[in-house]
Amino acid sequence: MAEWKRSKWKGYTALVIACAFGIMLALNWMNMLSRAARGAFPGMWDGVLQVWRVVFVLYFVYVAQRHLRAQPMVLAVSGRNVGWGRIILGAWMIFSGVQKKWHPVNSPYDLKPSNATEAASMEATGLYLIPGAGILVLLWGISPLWQKSEEVAAVS
Repeated sequence: MAEWKRSKWKGYTALVIACAFGIMLALNWMNMLSRAARGAFPGMWDGVLQVWRVVFVLYFVYVAQRHLRAQPMVLAVSGRNVGWGRIILGAWMIFSGVQKKWHPVNSPYDLKPSNATEAASMEATGLYLIPGAGILVLLWGISPLWQKSEEVAAVS
């Protein structure tokens, strides 16, 4: 019974996060529409970023409805489900590296290197380390698909 109540809290937390990010997404869309009305149309990377934000909100809505509708016995059963959160996080990490390579953005929030060594390490982290970790996280998310059914039953 305690696990079922804990699941309800996870559902409510995911619902609050989904609502908060959904409101931020709607406000961002209104801002983009007002800029487009003034002639500053968003580029391709802005569109891809908006798709990622929609996926992020939809993931938290999915988690919320799964935890809020689940019965106590359903939560204990697990199968060959992929980890959608890991897949989304890994894809986001890969996307950030690709975006940094092909569409660098100058932002006042960017860190500025103080010497050449620091600049090289920042470049390597942004272009290779984070996307490489993203690939590993993405593979971790889809790894249940490669497990045999006996291994899945033993893990549960």
